[in-house]
Amino acid sequence: MGERYGLFFEEFPADYPEKSRALLTGFALSGIQGYLFGRINGEWTPAMVRRASRYVSQATEAVGAHLVRAMEGYRPHPLMMSSGKGWLLTAPGTPLEKLERELVRLKRGLFLASGGRLELEAGTVPVVLVRPGGRRLMGGPWPDGMVQVHRAMERDKFQSRALFGLDWARDRMPWLEPAALLKGEGELLPPPWAQPGLLKLDLDNLGLFFSTFGTVDQREAAGQALDRAILGAVTHLEELYPLFAGGDDLLLLCPPERALSVAAALRRELERQIEGEAALEAYRPRFGLSCGCLPSFDPRLPALYYLDRAEGQLELAKAQGKDRLAMGGRTLSWVQAEELGRLLEENEYLFRHLSRSAHHYGAPQLLLQDILDHSGRDSDRAQARELLALFGREEVPYG
Repeated sequence: MGERYGLFFEEFPADYPEKSRALLTGFALSGIQGYLFGRINGEWTPAMVRRASRYVSQATEAVGAHLVRAMEGYRPHPLMMSSGKGWLLTAPGTPLEKLERELVRLKRGLFLASGGRLELEAGTVPVVLVRPGGRRLMGGPWPDGMVQVHRAMERDKFQSRALFGLDWARDRMPWLEPAALLKGEGELLPPPWAQPGLLKLDLDNLGLFFSTFGTVDQREAAGQALDRAILGAVTHLEELYPLFAGGDDLLLLCPPERALSVAAALRRELERQIEGEAALEAYRPRFGLSCGCLPSFDPRLPALYYLDRAEGQLELAKAQGKDRLAMGGRTLSWVQAEELGRLLEENEYLFRHLSRSAHHYGAPQLLLQDILDHSGRDSDRAQARELLALFGREEVPYG
């Protein structure tokens, strides 16, 4: 591209596009190994793995070549194309709309050609090209920028472009489009909550179950049964507004004051649905559900800010034993989560202040201690003590 440049990553500005901004696109072929060779299992030999890797790279390069041809007038520069993933940098002034159209066309073609077994996940972020000697060089912002592209690809995976989309003008959480497959056809009404709760959930040990369970046909039947169980559990609870529910991933909106109670109810209902599926009998002793919870968030701020925090809480729940809920940097058993949910529903004052701090590690304890120190209401202090006990504090000083 002529002079050597570093890359500086930033969010889409309100007046995008501008001539100084290029586009970096990352993509991944989801399901490519299963499409070519069936499920990966212990029967694969090293030679088969090498052969699979070669075919996957060829498929990746074919996708990259298509994008390079389609964006020929905008100096496409392939940074890397291998192993099911690729990166493409286009010149400043590249119209995002054209790139998005080409990606959608490619997605549809791959999906139809593979009988629905092969999907293309893609994400695009703007980059500012900076000459050497400038303050922003590749060595600094580059890792953060790659993370941004990966996050954009995750947004694409969640199939909710209206919510986590690339159009800055629509990034204030319009509520149409993201969950049509679960709530039926027709117009989707917005959730009735000004500041909804956000739940990111994951079924525990599912990968281990499928890697050790039965024949290919049995695994396929179990996968279909799991889809039915998740769909049944999510649609059974009217208070949930699903953004994505596929495989073992669930991303849900819920009433803010009932986030914990609804999460616990979902766990019970999902367990009940799995109990009713004969094909999942071997999974029942291993059943568990981990959850990252944000009791409420401000929909006027970028959704990705909160999605990252919900994902962080989910990882914390899984790291500290699984089958539990994490909020505000602390993990709770499902029994504790239900009790905490009950207390929050009963006391709007505590909920309002706790929910504001639950996005930051350690904040709930500090906030509740502040309530103890300064609240003039005995009932608030009493319930703050109960909440602190749930967060692991045995003795609470009286303020």
